[in-house]
Amino acid sequence: MSLKEEVSAITTNLPTAAPGKKAVPDLTQELLDKLWQRMMNEVDLGSDLKQLLADTKPQITPDGALEFETSDMFFERKLRALHMPMLNYLRNETARPHLDYKVRIRAVDFDSKPYLPHDKFEAMAKTNPTLLQLRSIFNELKY
Repeated sequence: MSLKEEVSAITTNLPTAAPGKKAVPDLTQELLDKLWQRMMNEVDLGSDLKQLLADTKPQITPDGALEFETSDMFFERKLRALHMPMLNYLRNETARPHLDYKVRIRAVDFDSKPYLPHDKFEAMAKTNPTLLQLRSIFNELKY
């Protein structure tokens, strides 16, 4: 069964909102995952957009938008420049002309580099505990 047939099967069971209009199925994460996989494999998005989206998968927000979570601060800027083929495909397949996306940037904690001599010694002692023994032998030395 093709994806269009699956979407059509879902829409036939829903009541129409207005006479003569086709009902729009709820956009579920399962349906989005199928559409996303199909889009990445079959649709020509351009090499730049495909490369950008290769490691990401959108999630559906409660308001019905797509949400990309990334730690790359420049992802949103890159996506904004290249997003139209992706959105056009998903809008056509889901019959949602107002489908939009959001980018949420994850905060990444970086380990601070030790600068003071005491901090440097503690960092080295974590990787090589024998330094503590050596320090106890030579009590008069200040790291």
